[in-house]
Amino acid sequence: LHVLLGASPMSDLMGIAAGHLYYFLLEILPTTNGIDVLKTPQFISGLFDAHMTTTAYTQSGAQATYPRGRHDWGSGRTLGGTQ
Repeated sequence: LHVLLGASPMSDLMGIAAGHLYYFLLEILPTTNGIDVLKTPQFISGLFDAHMTTTAYTQSGAQATYPRGRHDWGSGRTLGGTQ
C-alpha cells in the first residue's frame, strides 16, 4: 500500500524479511537441524509456567486440563460430511 501512495517499499520489504527470518529460526531450523536459536530464557519461562494450563470439558461433561498450546481438539467433522 505504501508503494501505491508513492512511499519507499524498503520498510515493507524489511518487515517481510524479518518475519521470514523469525519463522525460519523458530520453526524450520529446530525441526531440520535440532538447533534452537530462539529459546525463551529460563527466568521468563519460570514466570509463566504455573499459568500455562487450560481447562476444557469433554462431550460427556468431564473436566480435562491440558498444557496451553497442546490442547487435544478431537477429530472434529470433515467438510461435506454427514451431521
